[in-house]
Amino acid sequence: IKTDIAFQRTDARDENGMETLTTRVFTGKGKWIDLCNVYIANTKTQDSIFLPTRLPSTPKALVVGDFNGHSALWDRYQPQDSRGRQIEDWLRDTDLQVLNDGSPTRVSRSTGNQSCPDLSIAGTGLATRSSWTTVEPIGSSDHSPILITIGEKPSLLPVAPRISRWRTNGVDWKSFQEGVEARVRVFTKEESLSERTKRFNKTLIDVATTTVGKVKPSKRNKQWITPSIRTLIKQRNILRRNIKTQRKEWLEMCQIVNDEINKEKMESWRELLSDAEITSNESAMWDIIKSLNGTPDSNAPNEALQYNNRLITHAKGKADIFADYYASVSRLPMSKEDRNLN
Repeated sequence: IKTDIAFQRTDARDENGMETLTTRVFTGKGKWIDLCNVYIANTKTQDSIFLPTRLPSTPKALVVGDFNGHSALWDRYQPQDSRGRQIEDWLRDTDLQVLNDGSPTRVSRSTGNQSCPDLSIAGTGLATRSSWTTVEPIGSSDHSPILITIGEKPSLLPVAPRISRWRTNGVDWKSFQEGVEARVRVFTKEESLSERTKRFNKTLIDVATTTVGKVKPSKRNKQWITPSIRTLIKQRNILRRNIKTQRKEWLEMCQIVNDEINKEKMESWRELLSDAEITSNESAMWDIIKSLNGTPDSNAPNEALQYNNRLITHAKGKADIFADYYASVSRLPMSKEDRNLN
């Protein structure tokens, strides 16, 4: 979820072969869209149960995922099965609507058969304002990506701009040192400590501006999809469209694409670690360690804050609550002498 959209985690479960993750996205005052990701294991490989009570069925609900169920309502390639009938009954009872247009969402590598186990379901408040389509596969999955566009404008949060930082790599520190020494003069007795501090700081900043410079952190890391991999993916996707006559060639190209993607991901990972090892900036290595430890998942500034039955989505409201709470627990006893000393 983009950082300028407020959200709230509402449910996450994995039981009886059914995984669900439900999140709400803020679209305006008192308005939310319920987003639910679903995976239900295939009964041929694992015991699993379709549990509709775990899925949102509000007018502003969007339920998507691999249901491993088939029905003529959304799959014209495979015969109806018992799970497909269960999903049909649930849709009828809740007045939810299927967004799928009948296109296949999966191609079996073992048989070349097409199917549509991936469902996109919307409530009445979203179904008539949503468009659904499959797009060209990107990675190595045998499922096609699905693009859903909803005619709803979310309420966007202000996002802090990326802050420039002093450069740490490739700096001529000797020039910086010489520049500072050339401009620093002896302090006079008439100058106060505050005046000396301001002058010294200004000297450091002025010299650093010309000899060190600043850089803005990049928006994204190195991408593993290189031009050569994109070309291979296009070739694989062309073969997929003619799978009935070129299944063998498609399977061979799938393996080639997978090998190249894994190779490029491994190389990107090695470059990341090598850069962190040779840099004098220790924070780079700590950023990697923290990211592996799950820090990004626990740091979501756009997540709504639940406090005393209130749901706060904006940063100012969160900051006010934090300040009030901190003030209530941080009483520091001070004597008159302490205050005078301060």
